[in-house]
Amino acid sequence: MRFALVLLLIGCGSRTGVLPLEPPRSDAGPFDVGVDASLPTDPVPTDPALDPSVSVAAGLFHSCAATRGGRVLCWGFNNQGQIGDGTRTQRFGPAPAPIRDAVQVTAGRAHSCALRESGTVMCWGSHLDGQLGNGEVSTAEVSPVEVVDLRNVESVSAGSDHTCAVSAGRAYCWGNNRNGQVGAIRSATSRRPVEVPLEGRIVEVSGGLEHSCARTALGEVFCWGQAVVRSDEVAPPFRPFQVSLPPVDQISTEESTGCAVTSAGAVWCWNVRDGRADAVAQVEGLRNVVQVSAGHEFWCALDRAGTVRCWGNNDRGQLGDRGAASSGFVAPDVPASTAVIAGWRHACTLARSGVIHCWGRNWEGQLGDGSGGELRPPVIAAVLREDAP
Repeated sequence: MRFALVLLLIGCGSRTGVLPLEPPRSDAGPFDVGVDASLPTDPVPTDPALDPSVSVAAGLFHSCAATRGGRVLCWGFNNQGQIGDGTRTQRFGPAPAPIRDAVQVTAGRAHSCALRESGTVMCWGSHLDGQLGNGEVSTAEVSPVEVVDLRNVESVSAGSDHTCAVSAGRAYCWGNNRNGQVGAIRSATSRRPVEVPLEGRIVEVSGGLEHSCARTALGEVFCWGQAVVRSDEVAPPFRPFQVSLPPVDQISTEESTGCAVTSAGAVWCWNVRDGRADAVAQVEGLRNVVQVSAGHEFWCALDRAGTVRCWGNNDRGQLGDRGAASSGFVAPDVPASTAVIAGWRHACTLARSGVIHCWGRNWEGQLGDGSGGELRPPVIAAVLREDAP
């Protein structure tokens, strides 16, 4: 059977081609937050020819999606092979990776991963710190490789240069560990999954820039990493700490902060400093929230009605209004959604129909509509269509 990419374009113009290995424009500040969003929904497609998306992820300068048919599409910057199509060619529209049974995707600074129906994980892109988890020494992989020693995985989350997963109620991490974000090992990196020794049954894990967090079945939140670094070669001792919160249903981490949604639908956020939680506080003005996603200096939340609201830094239009707002909440003009994902300077939603909308910075093509540009309003990213045999 043959497959074709269908681009649904909003906005003006289109652009394709190979750009230099460094982004054409760069903002000062840390790298990405490596957050992702995926909900176990069964959306009804608006067009039976479309293969609707079921998971979406946003990294530094790229985005990825998994479709109901199990395919993986990525788009944006590709200097480390983070698109997964076997090249280092920048993509302004989604390109397929050679995976046909994906159920979830996640994206870090310059690497991506997919959870397969079999419970195994495939990763691709930058491998300088072992964030692909295949046990091998290399700088990058332009095609997916399998994470070793990990089976029956329930979810996966890419941090900036490390990756974490949940398997059989336990948390595992691998990759960059210079700030203790991988867990209980003394080396600066781990190229294979390492179990994180936490109490209780783990049901969710989230990788940030220099720390990671996990949620237990009882709604407790534990974090580790972001500790004081004494040497560039040896990670600090592993000291997980519990964040003092009401019982929570979902978590998201980014650079040095984390957020959680409580069972009552409230959003709480905190800072991580020197291996401890600081400034734990509720975000006022949000009600009936079911998911929160933390990006680089901005955040987005999804409520029970499917409405998305974003707040924080808006210098690249990452709140969804072309950068007009300087404070407060912004509701991007998108359909009712089942998931929202905040990346470094862009964000995406997954509509109930399975269509993906993205907005914000787009110089590297991370919005996936086939064009570049800055301060973009929500646009529709591409979807995959299965042609007749």
